[in-house]
Amino acid sequence: MVPSSQRDGCDLSRRPRRPRFGHGAVSLLSRAALLLALGLPVGSTIVATPGHAAPASEAPDTGPVREFPDNLFGLTIVDAESAYATGYHGMIKVSHDGGTKWTTVPYNSSDLLRRVVSMGGGVAVAVSHRGDILKSDASGENWKVVYNVPATYLRDVSFATPQVGWVVGHDAVILHTTDGGATWKQETLSGYTLRDQPRFSGVVALSESRAIAVGEFGTIAETRDAGASWQTISVKMLPTMLSVAAKGNRGVAVGLTGTVAELNIPDDGPVELVSQKSTGPEHFLSVALSADGQTALIGGMSTLATWRDGTLTKADVDPKFDIEHSWIGGVAIGPDGRALAVGLMGSILRADSLTGQFTQQNLPDNDPGAVPTSGPAGNKQSAEGAAATQKVIQ
Repeated sequence: MVPSSQRDGCDLSRRPRRPRFGHGAVSLLSRAALLLALGLPVGSTIVATPGHAAPASEAPDTGPVREFPDNLFGLTIVDAESAYATGYHGMIKVSHDGGTKWTTVPYNSSDLLRRVVSMGGGVAVAVSHRGDILKSDASGENWKVVYNVPATYLRDVSFATPQVGWVVGHDAVILHTTDGGATWKQETLSGYTLRDQPRFSGVVALSESRAIAVGEFGTIAETRDAGASWQTISVKMLPTMLSVAAKGNRGVAVGLTGTVAELNIPDDGPVELVSQKSTGPEHFLSVALSADGQTALIGGMSTLATWRDGTLTKADVDPKFDIEHSWIGGVAIGPDGRALAVGLMGSILRADSLTGQFTQQNLPDNDPGAVPTSGPAGNKQSAEGAAATQKVIQ
């Protein structure tokens, strides 16, 4: 048994006292957003149970139209023109002009659609905090639930090919598909010795046979045999890690207290933790790698930055966007070098390159996401958004 005093920050949900967060995150807004981002309880016990394909009758119920912008957390660049973003209360947004203009896709759900990934051909898959796996059509305009793991928080999804992918979540849940998401098989973590199973928050599929997952207690795990086994590579050497990306033989994982972990991925051996650096105190929530694998784009609490050669550099963010009082939940880099970021109150930022300026993309006037993010009006909207998020986590 590991004493509670030795357990990392993501285990706050298992303590009886109310979680507290330090420097830069003391406001209601930051606490509420981070609680849900880290997967703290929302009033029920999370238990992994066998999943099942979702029949057509399980489509989300029709609900009221929301009148304020929901936070965005998932982001994927589909092709040269299209990108999709997902977030709280079933929010789905699509862009078909390179990420400049975005429209909201009707999908009536109260779920947090935490991550989304492109499968190719315009099709994408998203996962929710209530165990849903969703799949879009080629336009990104229509989505349906294709699988559900009851009462299980699913936190990330990655595909190596249009057919082969993995989903991870709470209680060391690992799901694997080899038929494009039509069916999913649960896989088992080996070599893990702590009392409580880790909440996996990030996964990257490297090939049809290899994938890496990261999560709570600094857990790093991988499969090199198409999911037949998952080996624990590292535990307790890092704080909780929330996202991972990889290109070729290089991987980068990010997590609490601004931790950046460099991974070496040899062709003929297990993944290796090469180095780690805490840039704290702000928590990092997401990471993406450039096409050459040399530069990482990192989003987090009050953070949008690049990581290259062991150095963290603040991104050039338009001063009109108040990054210091916001958070970035999802980042993505396109093959052409353009970069996107999404986060608090439906914010969407775009830059032509990692060294270019990130500017907020204007939404249609009739879209509830079209709100200011700085100044008196933005502060008022942020306060309203914080109150709404607080209701979600209670």
